[in-house]
Amino acid sequence: LEALAICADDRFQILVCSFLETPTDVTISVPNIQTVAVQYLDETTYEKAASDPEFFAMPGQQLHVQTGNVRLSLLPFAVARLSGTLSSRH
Repeated sequence: LEALAICADDRFQILVCSFLETPTDVTISVPNIQTVAVQYLDETTYEKAASDPEFFAMPGQQLHVQTGNVRLSLLPFAVARLSGTLSSRH
């Protein structure tokens, strides 16, 4: 697994890539997380993504956040895009 996180002001995006041949569960820890949505690029969404250049710009599925942790289930060779907001960092 590999991940890249970008944060600006109170917003963030994280790309999580699986290079595994089997499904895998992963927990991502994001301090001060307030809201988060996920969008997957995998074998179930490939055709939609290939035909729609705005695929990753669409809103994702809202996820439940528990104490700063987000749990993902990735199919083989999947990419997940997390996007959300952070609470103030005082």
